[in-house]
Amino acid sequence: TPSSIVAANDVVASTLDGLSKTVDTTSSMTTDPIVAGAVALASFATAVDTPGYESVATVTFTTVGRVEVGGKVVLVMPVEAGAQHSWRFTDGGTPSLETSGTSNVPAIAFITPSSNTPTASAVGYDARTLSFTVGANNMAQSTQHVLTISNALTPSSIVGTNNVVATTRDAHDKHVDMTASMTTDAIVIGALSSASFDTAVDTPGYESVATVSFTTAGRVEVGGKVVLVMPEESGAQHGWRFTDGATSSTETSGTGNVPAITFTTPSSNTPTAGSVGYALATRTLVLTIGAHDLAQSASHVFTITNVLTPSSVVGVNYAHAFTRDSQDRNVDTTTSMATDQVVSGTLTSATFATATDTPGYESVA
Repeated sequence: TPSSIVAANDVVASTLDGLSKTVDTTSSMTTDPIVAGAVALASFATAVDTPGYESVATVTFTTVGRVEVGGKVVLVMPVEAGAQHSWRFTDGGTPSLETSGTSNVPAIAFITPSSNTPTASAVGYDARTLSFTVGANNMAQSTQHVLTISNALTPSSIVGTNNVVATTRDAHDKHVDMTASMTTDAIVIGALSSASFDTAVDTPGYESVATVSFTTAGRVEVGGKVVLVMPEESGAQHGWRFTDGATSSTETSGTGNVPAITFTTPSSNTPTAGSVGYALATRTLVLTIGAHDLAQSASHVFTITNVLTPSSVVGVNYAHAFTRDSQDRNVDTTTSMATDQVVSGTLTSATFATATDTPGYESVA
């Protein structure tokens, strides 16, 4: 059949005698219309299925018709409603740059079939559409093909499974096969690791600097958030609070009298904290990323200038930490960001002096 879909057409047919003279003829021997074949067993599987993470994607499908050299494979990635960003691709650099048109493209390599293996050239990505040209060796008919994409960037927050629309095309961009059900993996919340909330002074009712440390799983892009839900301290008059650090300090409430937050790690492309707020009723501190993304799989450390410890001694406890995209959808989390034990402070310069120091005498002390 032709290399792409075509409408019904007519064959000119003749019968001839032994001297090649016409006996009968027709110009209306109708061919069947050639319609797009159905790509089968199609999947788009990412190696790491957490938000904002660059990893290898493995694309698998079985052709119906052959795709010859110069033809194309086209993947239209799904829209992920509600997420700050949907599916993207990068060049895998440090830091990586997103694919735009034919710039900063990922590497694409066929791993199946193992002989007469096709190659990919002229890779490009635009308007959610990744395409490449078959550079060497046809994609055979009725054959499983598996290819890897070196740097697929998952959506910016958790999303369910979805579908890629995949087509194969000939060199004139006419359809060969297609499917609207190339399934992506569900993207689930990642895990913040090595998380701690370390106060400089660990005695009750004391304002000091806290150092917050964690390692991301996925990237958190500008406009995203870091959210810390401070632990409830049962039995204490007051739990964890924040202040503005003034001489007569005022407690943080909403976005008023907020502490200063400064990232100290990483040392280059260092994120900044934009807006800061604290909801006392829910014990929730929120900071917005103002400049430079939080990179994936990277250690991050920031300081909070004025953290007020609980009003009495308390044991080690745990803040619940989240990273979120700009649409307040989760990226990573941990329930084990350990706070320091808050122990009894030491009274200093302590005296008890009686006005008259003789036995059995009442006086002012």
